[in-house]
Amino acid sequence: MGGDGRATLIADDFFAAGCVLGTAVPRITAPDLHDVKGRALINGEEVASGTGADVLGHPHNALAWLANHLAAEGKGLHAGQVVLTGSLVRTIWLNAGDSVVMELAGLGKVKATFA
Repeated sequence: MGGDGRATLIADDFFAAGCVLGTAVPRITAPDLHDVKGRALINGEEVASGTGADVLGHPHNALAWLANHLAAEGKGLHAGQVVLTGSLVRTIWLNAGDSVVMELAGLGKVKATFA
């Protein structure tokens, strides 16, 4: 997908259509998010990988941007909210029937199958 296609997906908020959450990891035992290694497997084959540093240099940078943006509008983040800071892997287009596993070292993994 090129040029206008990507801009349209972002403008339509396509990437916030949903997410799969795994079991919570206590902050005290969680690894440094900058160094977390992640990988995406589709139908058992690794198709992409990355680290937390691939998310604006550190996932906390994305969180700080969001908090500052909301504060400028007189809003804020609240306890219990889930914030998606970005992906460690490139966008992967799926086909019906694909089984996807996302693994994050030290944080766990989630699996979803798409009909």
